Amino acid sequence: MSRNIAQNALPGVQVVPAAIGATDGEGRLFVVPDTGLHSMKFDRGRGYVDVEVLSLETLFERCGVEDCDLLKIDCEGAEFEFLPVLDDSVWSRVRRVAMEFSAPIPDWVFDELVARLARAT
Repeated sequence: MSRNIAQNALPGVQVVPAAIGATDGEGRLFVVPDTGLHSMKFDRGRGYVDVEVLSLETLFERCGVEDCDLLKIDCEGAEFEFLPVLDDSVWSRVRRVAMEFSAPIPDWVFDELVARLARAT
């Protein structure tokens, strides 16, 4: 990511080497080399790395994000942990969300996430 930012001379882009979660702390990121299928939820038996975990609120505070035009989420199942508990004060900073859902998930979890997204609009 840092190399892409430098090669494309992208201004104002900051790399934060952390995962997003419901609360701040430490977590385990299960890695799948040569793919984009790394996940905090699904251990595919290819190894892991311990990572810092930040809430979205902490990330916004750390990076000085007052308004977020687009929040892109592709987190291989972790969205079902942090989005339902995201505080309204954080949601109010986000204008649009583009996301991918990871399956399989129980219907009640999917319904809870959809309800939370609906309340945020």
